[in-house]
Amino acid sequence: MSIFHYYNFIRYKTEAVPSGETVEKFRLRNGIPYNLFQKWHWDMHHKIAPIQ
Repeated sequence: MSIFHYYNFIRYKTEAVPSGETVEKFRLRNGIPYNLFQKWHWDMHHKIAPIQ
């Protein structure tokens, strides 16, 4: 994961999640282009395996 994606993931988790903001609103509010958002979303949901 690039530093850009990691930074935005941390910001999303600390700023948006506690206030109930959606990922889409977070993306729009912070001016994150859709293609970067799409890659970040894919990386977060398809490349991280849960620990058992």
